[in-house]
Amino acid sequence: MFTQLLHPGFKGYRLLDLTRLLPGPYASFLLSNLGIEVIKIEEPGRGDYLRSYPPFLNGVSVFFQTINYGKKSLALNLKHPEGREIFKRLVQESDVLLEGFRPGTMEKLGLSYPELSKINPNLIFCSLTGYGQEGPWSNKAGHDLNYIALSGLLGLMARRNDRPVIPAIPIADLVGGTFAALAIVSALLARQAGGSGQYLDLAMLDGLLSWLSWPLAEFRTTGSVARGGQGLLSGGVVCYNVYRTKDNRYLTLAALEEKFWAQFCRVTEKPELLPEQFAPATDGEPVYERMKALFAGRTLDEWLELDSQGDLCLAPVLDMPEVLDHPQVKARGVTETFGRVLFNSHLLDQPQVQGRGMTENFGRVFYDSHLMDPPQAKARGVTDTTLSSPRLGQHTAELLANLGYTVEQIRELQEKEVIA
Repeated sequence: MFTQLLHPGFKGYRLLDLTRLLPGPYASFLLSNLGIEVIKIEEPGRGDYLRSYPPFLNGVSVFFQTINYGKKSLALNLKHPEGREIFKRLVQESDVLLEGFRPGTMEKLGLSYPELSKINPNLIFCSLTGYGQEGPWSNKAGHDLNYIALSGLLGLMARRNDRPVIPAIPIADLVGGTFAALAIVSALLARQAGGSGQYLDLAMLDGLLSWLSWPLAEFRTTGSVARGGQGLLSGGVVCYNVYRTKDNRYLTLAALEEKFWAQFCRVTEKPELLPEQFAPATDGEPVYERMKALFAGRTLDEWLELDSQGDLCLAPVLDMPEVLDHPQVKARGVTETFGRVLFNSHLLDQPQVQGRGMTENFGRVFYDSHLMDPPQAKARGVTDTTLSSPRLGQHTAELLANLGYTVEQIRELQEKEVIA
């Protein structure tokens, strides 16, 4: 999967990225790994707001570095007429434009799709917003937590009879970025097949509703939907749940199929539980109390040893250091191929990480012996350039020179604060 993702199938294509923070930059991050040249158009002075978010490593935001390495940065003032003229010249030589402003902003700048398509009829113009370009909420400010709330997802992510639980990652942002990347790839393939440019209206709310097809289908069929902690897949039954072990660790059981539940009952020597697969996981219910006691009778390692007998559908709840050290994660090479670097400043400061031979030159591959050695990295085309995020405006002069601007013209634009 990840090897295919990194294959430069779209090498030679250029994307202009006007987005900030996570959703849009995540979309262009995915597309960059497909070989598309990504130029971040950033506001002079401040740039992408994500640059200022801690934690920092060597003065660079870890979050910014994670999804912006390998991109180019052009610090350009789009509110200045000459800045917009530069942008239009870039559009002439680009394949995709990705923006995440509130609806109407690009029109006010004179950079709407109808205007830019006159310059470049083959342009793929993608707008990625929280609520979309139309509707009564289209211009409302919002962030991930608002989108998952309105979609109904947050209401499903609750413990029984308790308040909703805020997820540890920005789900809507990542869903929106992924759907935007998919839509852009689809549009480029359609163009390759003889089509032309087109406008894409992507909303994070829409992506979330797509993810919620299961509960939406349940609601349309039955008129109701299981709340958090009550559904088949949300902790409402004993065969699909999280249990505490003897050493106060947590273990997941997901024996949904009858054969897996039967195997679990056989290996744990609890045949009396066989007809109780879908018993309610409610405190005080006899079967659930029996299951909790069963898991509390062994340590996590003891359970994992029991799991080695096969097909119990068990997996431990791990923290980040354990994830990176897990043999399955290592075998997949995810930390090397998808993201290519280990972006965790806390890990880098740990003696055990340094002791394992990892270099900590941020923005480059950490050549851990069991992940990847330098020759392999070079063979894959991984270089210092591809693995570093751009400084704000790092490529401004280079990109303008490629458009035909002279050194003197570039200096004048800097003095006018059109570029930085």
